[in-house]
Amino acid sequence: MNKGPRGSAYGFRISSLNKIGDVRATSDRNLTLLHYIVKICSQQWPDLLQLDKDIPTVHAAAKVNLSELQKEINSLSEGLSYIEREIIWHRAQGSAAPKGDRFRMAMTEFSGLAVEKLSSLQTQFKEMNSQILIRVVSR
Repeated sequence: MNKGPRGSAYGFRISSLNKIGDVRATSDRNLTLLHYIVKICSQQWPDLLQLDKDIPTVHAAAKVNLSELQKEINSLSEGLSYIEREIIWHRAQGSAAPKGDRFRMAMTEFSGLAVEKLSSLQTQFKEMNSQILIRVVSR
């Protein structure tokens, strides 16, 4: 790419890919470099254009913001810690709870389930992060 009288670069920066939709043909200003690449790919390698069928979750995965996801997990963890502190406080009160108050029993049951789910979620998040790093570093 770019070999010739204007330069002798044998590659391009990844950030340049964002601009291929902006590079327009001189003969038809509606035709972009992206249109041209898609046309050539569809003629030469039609299977390449079926990528979304090969990897059906790629669109949903591309929308995931990892830092926001980490914040959400941290928020869940903080909320669960607060519930556990409340349960401990209610236990310390002994039998001072009003008759029929099921808060401590319900929250203890909920907390046990939530701890398991949160632990699983944290493990999955760490595994996902490590898989992303492995793929990025290996390229």
